[in-house]
Amino acid sequence: MNVKRRLMPIGSVMAALAGLVAPSAFAGQPISSVVSTVSSDVAPVVPGGSCYGKVGSLAGADPNLCRRVLVLKQVGTWIYAGGIIDSVIDRSTGGNVLISGYHNLFRFDATTFAVDTTFKPQLYKSAESGTGLEYKDSAVTGLASSGTDLYVAGSFQNVAPFQGGPVSPSMGVAALSLDGTVDPAFNANVGRGGGSSVVNDVDFVNGSLWLGGPFTHVGGTRQVGLAFVTPVGGLTGQQLSLAGQVTTTVGTKVAQVAVNNAGTKAVVIGNFLTVGGADHEEVVVLNIQPDGTATVDPWNDPTNLHASGPAACKASDTWARGVDWSPDNVHFDIAASGGGGFDAFGPQQAGQPNQGALCDAFSRFDSSQVTQTAPDVVNVTGFDSLFTVVDVGTVAYTGGHNKSLNHAVYIGGVKVPATQEFHYGIGAIDVNTGDAGYGQAVTAFNASTATGRGAGWASSLSTGSGVYIGGDATKVGSDKTIQRLAYFPTNP
Repeated sequence: MNVKRRLMPIGSVMAALAGLVAPSAFAGQPISSVVSTVSSDVAPVVPGGSCYGKVGSLAGADPNLCRRVLVLKQVGTWIYAGGIIDSVIDRSTGGNVLISGYHNLFRFDATTFAVDTTFKPQLYKSAESGTGLEYKDSAVTGLASSGTDLYVAGSFQNVAPFQGGPVSPSMGVAALSLDGTVDPAFNANVGRGGGSSVVNDVDFVNGSLWLGGPFTHVGGTRQVGLAFVTPVGGLTGQQLSLAGQVTTTVGTKVAQVAVNNAGTKAVVIGNFLTVGGADHEEVVVLNIQPDGTATVDPWNDPTNLHASGPAACKASDTWARGVDWSPDNVHFDIAASGGGGFDAFGPQQAGQPNQGALCDAFSRFDSSQVTQTAPDVVNVTGFDSLFTVVDVGTVAYTGGHNKSLNHAVYIGGVKVPATQEFHYGIGAIDVNTGDAGYGQAVTAFNASTATGRGAGWASSLSTGSGVYIGGDATKVGSDKTIQRLAYFPTNP
């Protein structure tokens, strides 16, 4: 199929996005060449209302209409998209066919982009369908697959295979066949025994499911934040304990897990102080075991460049928002929020008490350097958060609510010359150590203030043939036909 594509008017010609990865997935697939500067006009559209509740020019959010894409995953020939979703526009034949009846999860063909009108599992909290808050309250935030089953994580509490179908209790995580049939044998009983039943992320690792979230109990047993369960939902024999909070206004939790492509290590981000009894504030590297469990790796953020004390980032829940491994399986990147503003990593500034913090920045670490004193790269946005990142080997691609990149750039903790550039919402950072622009934003990519930011670009996926990004923004460049989901194919 010849994919129809539309040139994006994003100021100067862009040089390229090469892949953002969804939460609950292995590291982004390497792409041998940069993706096109042209976005597809046949990829699906997710209509709806804004999730952004600020005042001023970005006002107008309605929580009843809030719609956004929060997670993307490819399984076989299908791309699965989860989030806060009730309808999808199919543009695969050149038209605009509105398909309703979804409840926070849909799928479309990776080659033809045709939306599957028969795949409509219903994941909901208190109501199966409607136009109100039940969509937002039951958001899908994580996807994983064993190859034969699809595991879905979120804030839902019930699942049905289709509208009006038989209902199965599924607290925070559900197992489906790849065509949407509910697996009634699976039940992890998240929240049974007390606490939250929300699961933020799910991964399938060596035959085990990893669940991450704000929960405190799984299957009636106290297990905080991170749990390893069997494919039918029971706790495995080995677990890791998480404890403490950097941000004390919210509980201990896991926000996201990233597993490297070798399946040997994982990075876990969230709100915690210790993992397995060892001090690890908000970030920990785990060594994956053959049975699908894990042990704590000695790597640590030695200076706590985000957490407690004078370098505290002021995020409402957690500083680290997105994480991904490089294809070398050694380096990993973190996309960060934190309310640091300006150059929090740099010297003390008046009114900026968080000197040395990695707030509102992209940071790249070396997991083999246990005593690493500073990240390999820090690229500071200057203001506003980054939510997602994927590293394809030579370039790392970011998504978020940011206005710019290159406010300040540090290599090995040393500030290097850089010029702040506008890169609304989406950015690309050179992580090829052989390049003169190492650590700096790719100037030609999305060098514009036109791309929508909304609540932020929160999810992404590289497939090897292109890149999908998702969030609640309704335009890329000035192209308003792109709503909450965009696809950039690789160059011919």
